[in-house]
Amino acid sequence: MHTFTHDLSQRLYTQLHDLSKQELGAIQKAKASAKCVSQGLIQLRAYILQNPFRDELEEIDFFKTTKPNILSKYIYHRKVYHIESRRPTGGRPIHQTYLKAEIENLTRFQTLHPEFHQYYRTGEAYLDNVYFLRHGEIPAICDDDMASDMDPQFSTGYDYMVAKIIAYEQLTDYLYRQLDALDILTPTVQPDASDAFKWTESKAALVELIYALYAMKAIGSGNCDISRLAGFFEQTFKITLSDTYRTYLDIKARSKPTKFIDALKTALLRKIEDEDD
Repeated sequence: MHTFTHDLSQRLYTQLHDLSKQELGAIQKAKASAKCVSQGLIQLRAYILQNPFRDELEEIDFFKTTKPNILSKYIYHRKVYHIESRRPTGGRPIHQTYLKAEIENLTRFQTLHPEFHQYYRTGEAYLDNVYFLRHGEIPAICDDDMASDMDPQFSTGYDYMVAKIIAYEQLTDYLYRQLDALDILTPTVQPDASDAFKWTESKAALVELIYALYAMKAIGSGNCDISRLAGFFEQTFKITLSDTYRTYLDIKARSKPTKFIDALKTALLRKIEDEDD
């Protein structure tokens, strides 16, 4: 199964990347991207129904990680399509009001089902057999327009919730970029005119640091989302982070995910030891 899902994910990534480079409007691009992922989900469903899981652990991993990562792309592009197709005409204040209202709608989702959000965000696993094994029916937690289309053979319900969490984080980032494009947001920090505060480590290292601070709730008691944190560090260190979530997925896949954080600890301990000598 791993080979099939990996190859499918890579094909979708390539197709979506190619679509992103085409000279299409935002609406057409989002529509084509959603259709592309939809076709991938059809292929994925057919494969899963024809190739039973080896055990419960494989099933849990599929519905907790593999499928949500693909399904989130469909949710993301479908939502972008609706946001852009309904965006009102007018000047900057009208666009600002509309985009901020959409951000508030996404934020409101985080207040629904807080127990599950906390369970997923904190990386717990003790209820995985409840959330990510098929039990023959879709739970009432899925109460929006996609619930009626869910197949109990291909969904636990909670896999869709995970996909929404992933997609809504990316959507929030997308909406803030739209606001930035309108030159509406006032920077909270004015960067130094020199290169004194320029980030000189890799972009992946900075993303690793950002996600570590987010996981620790070290900034704003955890109420500042990833996209705002990334924007803050971009302004402060004069760097562009194009797709922080994609970089985060790459970090998770590394044999040593906390490479930069570990190096920070080593460097600090070395400095302390040198000063004590």
